[in-house]
Amino acid sequence: MTHTCQCSDLGCPTHSGKSTCTNHGTTTLYRVDTTDETGTLMCEACASDAFSSGLFSVDFPDDYEFDEVWLGGALDGNLQALHRA
Repeated sequence: MTHTCQCSDLGCPTHSGKSTCTNHGTTTLYRVDTTDETGTLMCEACASDAFSSGLFSVDFPDDYEFDEVWLGGALDGNLQALHRA
């Protein structure tokens, strides 16, 4: 089982110019634009960048419907929820 961040976004400022991040993964995020039942483990820095894209949520998708909770959730509120989990 891996505990390394699985972010593979070449544009992520955490590992700019590289396709992988080597930081310790702490948060599982779920894509909101596709069926994502497994999520992606990310470090806090990559998770913050992913939230700002509007394509990820910390909530496991139970119906895959787009709504303001998924796409308009406040970044700070989501990160605070991560720390409580």
